[in-house]
Amino acid sequence: MRSIGFALLIFFICGCRTEYREDLDYSYAVEQSWQIEELNFGEIVQFESVQWHPDDSHKLRTLIVDDKIAAGRDVLELGTGTGLVSVVCLQNDADMVVAIDTNPAAVACAKYNAATLVPESKLDVRLAWSSSGDFDAVEAGEKFDLVLATVEVSDDFTHSLAEHLNPGGKCLLLTKSLATVARLKGLQSEDGFAVVLLDDRPMESLVDPILPGILIEIKPPLK
Repeated sequence: MRSIGFALLIFFICGCRTEYREDLDYSYAVEQSWQIEELNFGEIVQFESVQWHPDDSHKLRTLIVDDKIAAGRDVLELGTGTGLVSVVCLQNDADMVVAIDTNPAAVACAKYNAATLVPESKLDVRLAWSSSGDFDAVEAGEKFDLVLATVEVSDDFTHSLAEHLNPGGKCLLLTKSLATVARLKGLQSEDGFAVVLLDDRPMESLVDPILPGILIEIKPPLK
């Protein structure tokens, strides 16, 4: 499988992509490549074992392109996968993006896609060292204007979110879990977080897993 993947990547590189680079990992097999309407140019390559759920992030990508929510901002993406959302942010004038994932294949995949789709921009892709993958690869004192997340919401997550957001910053979280929606509503009533569901579907019509996932805006209480 790995040898096939390497051959496919060499095809992409030599045939239509970019020159071989020592800083990229070509050892993973390629599942396939995708054309995404929100990309200014090019395709997203999906490596083996990297999750791919483009319908979930469609609304988020639309906000990035049409509403310019990442333009001029420092962005953190938790659970980057192929790096699609981070690439769309950079193609739409984000100042910088830090992307984190717990899967080494996803880190390699996001780096590869960034190298081919935003070659003039810096995407800092990091491997999280715990299964939670929340903020453990974010350095102390790092702050962002916008956090994009597809991770589980825990007490540690909400505490770290408040610590790593600049004043006036917000988080947009994608979830397929009704329990996560309920937990966030609890944060709103108990801890003063501002929580808005960015979805027109009636909540009573949704079942687990929510397909496509639901997008939720979270703002920590003002200190």
